[in-house]
Amino acid sequence: MAKEPDEGFIKKLEAWTEAHREELVADLIGLVNIRSVKEAPADNQPFGPGPAAVIDRGLELGRRYGFETENDEYYTLSFILKGRTERELGIISHVDVVPEGNGWTYEPYNARVVDGYIVGRGSGDDKGPSVAALYALRALGDLDAGLNHSVRLIWGANEESGMEDVKHYVKTHAVLPDFTIVADGGFSVNIGEKGGLSANLVFDTGPDSGILDFSGGVARNAVPDSAFIVLKAELSKVQAALDGKDAAVSGEDGAVKVEARGVASHAARPEGSVNAIRKLARIITDAKLLDGRAYKAVECIADVFSDYYGAGLGIASEDDVSGKTTHIGGLISFEGGKLIQNFDSRVAIRTDPASLIPKLEALGKEKGFTVERLRSSPSRYDPPDSPPVKILFETGKQFLGDKLKPPATSGGGTHAKYFPRSIPFGAGFPPAEGEKEKFGSAHAANEAAAIEDLLKAVQIYAVDLIRLDKLYA
Repeated sequence: MAKEPDEGFIKKLEAWTEAHREELVADLIGLVNIRSVKEAPADNQPFGPGPAAVIDRGLELGRRYGFETENDEYYTLSFILKGRTERELGIISHVDVVPEGNGWTYEPYNARVVDGYIVGRGSGDDKGPSVAALYALRALGDLDAGLNHSVRLIWGANEESGMEDVKHYVKTHAVLPDFTIVADGGFSVNIGEKGGLSANLVFDTGPDSGILDFSGGVARNAVPDSAFIVLKAELSKVQAALDGKDAAVSGEDGAVKVEARGVASHAARPEGSVNAIRKLARIITDAKLLDGRAYKAVECIADVFSDYYGAGLGIASEDDVSGKTTHIGGLISFEGGKLIQNFDSRVAIRTDPASLIPKLEALGKEKGFTVERLRSSPSRYDPPDSPPVKILFETGKQFLGDKLKPPATSGGGTHAKYFPRSIPFGAGFPPAEGEKEKFGSAHAANEAAAIEDLLKAVQIYAVDLIRLDKLYA
């Protein structure tokens, strides 16, 4: 069993981390520059070439740093630091990303250091924490921490679009770690995650609806920052109807394109965002540019997403541990005379997502849409006084002081929902005051991670693993 990390060990750990600063930055930039967005499967690549390429880069890092590695058919990659026994503690993160979207000042896949931040898609969610966890294992090995447990770091390749990565891991591994830190969130300890409910709302607009195309969004779980509709209309009439409106009009008679811009955000934290699809839908219906079923469909979309707290869908709920249910519409498309609008809802922890389905279906009958591709996921909750929560929080407090927030719940869905005996903890902070205009958070343009935060996360994870090794002795 490892000894409790004393002041001498902490100083060695801090010195080790500082000595490996530039190496960590270079490794993270190399990962960010791989566009690991899910695509169609190919050969032995269940999530397409991008996620497979980032797993291959991880294998290179594992060999370079002397870890035993395990490529689980490109669903996950494990790095294993051997302890005195085969019992394991775990850290799990993910190296897939959502599409880049619009509005970037910097290049999303040509990462660079700007004012102490690494800027690029995935730098914060979740490649930065993935690299911090890898360096925590390196530090424990180099400093000879003497762990009884072996430690397994798992990089998942499909967290952003279904979590098939971790579901596959659980199915193919009979023995799971005694406890696992999920490095995919913010500091502090995430003691609970809302349930999930998502589906497509499908409107049949008829064979001659006046809509030629309607498109918006880059991911189902991100508030869209752009959307456009193409109308079978006269250009001059559309220009006149939208004069002075916050929309761009282009095209020609018979194919007039109207575009709107919004402000992107993660589906779990929609406050402050502007849904471009909803904005465009309201502009179009206010201007009476459609009629019949097409008008009713677009009006319904404007109404359904007029709030972020479930009321538009008739599924509002709230509790004392997680607050309000939220919902957003991330993607819209027009196919074969049908308008297809998805929604992504994060359901208050004490509400069963399944109980909301009849309400959703009843709204569909009233408003003229069908509910397709319905998916739900469970909530999770760990009492704040449980031993692992206390260890994670106390270690965070030791390194972060008042910067660490108390244990809290969130609307984000992480691997913890499907991985037994796991709790999310770190490794992200929101941009500091004065940096919010320059840098973005997860799923937003100019996503960034502070280098100092990642280095501090290396130290926190290393000490946490030592203390968890004692807890699960």
